[in-house]
Formats: sequence, C-alpha cells, structure tokens
Amino acid sequence: MTSTVTAFEDWYSDQHSSVLAAVAMFCVGDHARAEDAANDAFVEAYEKWGSVSQMDSPTGWVVRVGINRAKRSHRRRKRRIELLNTQRLEASSVDEQRDLDLLAALAKLPDRQRAALVLRYVEDLSQADVAERMDVAVGTASATLNQARGKLRSTLSEEETVRNSNGN
Repeated sequence: MTSTVTAFEDWYSDQHSSVLAAVAMFCVGDHARAEDAANDAFVEAYEKWGSVSQMDSPTGWVVRVGINRAKRSHRRRKRRIELLNTQRLEASSVDEQRDLDLLAALAKLPDRQRAALVLRYVEDLSQADVAERMDVAVGTASATLNQARGKLRSTLSEEETVRNSNGN
C-alpha cells in the first residue's frame, strides 16, 4: 500500500503542473474552475490508482477527467445563472405588478387623500409638514392619512383577492 501511495505521489508531483495547464487552457482564464477540476480529477485518479496507473496514459486520462469536470462545472454555473436571472425576472414581474396595483389603487383615492399619501411617503414629510403643505391642521392631515391608508389597504386587498380568484 505504501508503495502505491508513493507511486501516486511521485506521479502527481511530476504531472500536476501539466494537467493543470491543460485544464486551465480549456477553462480559458477561469483558473479557479480549472484548479478545482484538475484537483477533482487527481482525487479520482488516486481513488482508482490501481487501474489508472496501468493505463497507457494516466496523465491523458486525468486531463480528460479534469476537462469533463470543468465542463460539468461550467454547465452547472450556467444553469444557476439562468435560474437566478429567471427568478429576478419573475421577482421584477411581481414587483411591477405590485407597483401597477399600487398606482391603480392610488388613482382611486380622492385627490386630497392621494396628495397626503404622496407628501408623507414619497416626499417623506412629517405629518406636520404634510399639514403645512396642504394648508390644514395637523389633526386633519393625520385623519386624512389614516383614511387614505385604510382605503388603499382595502383596495389593494380587493385587487389581490380578485387576482387570486382568477388563478394569477
């Protein structure tokens, strides 16, 4: 067993740089992926050293395994990126729908309530500043904001119920 390990270690020391270079050329600049793939190939060679060492070209076999590992790694990475992009598109569609729903609900509010919400949440003004801008008492601005939030919540809830009942 020790001679087998020693034989592998000697071969590994001699061949590591050339295997890594070959796999790296395949990976075109993605050195981390090349290194991972080459190392995985060497691990597999070690695990199968009894048969790999008997091959005409153990180094060629390891290069082929390394390239195959790099290909699989690239395909997995590409699928993950595609999946993430799809999820982003779906999320942005959800965000866009929510934004459209919000705009539609805002349009249904009376002008005074819509103005109060915009001043408070878009312009980020305090209730006192909203009251000042609307030329009303702070209590009136507060009541207007409460009524507007209630109607907005109700409208958005109704739209969500309708969308869910339609299967969307």
